Amino acid sequence: MHNHELEQGVFEQIFKNHAVKIRVILRASKTKGADFDKFRNVGYQESYQNPLFIKALTRTLSPNSLIIRELGLAETGALAIIIPHNDLALLKLAEVVIIDDVEYTPWNKALGGKMQVEKLPFKYQKILLFRINK
Repeated sequence: MHNHELEQGVFEQIFKNHAVKIRVILRASKTKGADFDKFRNVGYQESYQNPLFIKALTRTLSPNSLIIRELGLAETGALAIIIPHNDLALLKLAEVVIIDDVEYTPWNKALGGKMQVEKLPFKYQKILLFRINK
């Protein structure tokens, strides 16, 4: 067994033992409601699909690390998650990600509404999630 295969086996075992289930809510579809008025652009109803579940490793990020790494902007309540590469497409369609009943979004307004994705070895991705303050 090569060293690379051994490292991949260790990483996959850690992922299997410590990954948590997170809920991914896809973007809502807007439909015309009973009080729809096309002239005032009101009366739309948003309908969400059932959440989908994926497994991820989570790590809380300190605001200080985000200030340095995130274009000099202060963000609080951010998480870094590690997911398998095949779940990245699902997260790109997400509007809200719920972890421990706290809502996060993968889209950062400071980055022009983009996701911050970092490739990791062994076909995994690291994604920053930002807390939704209501």
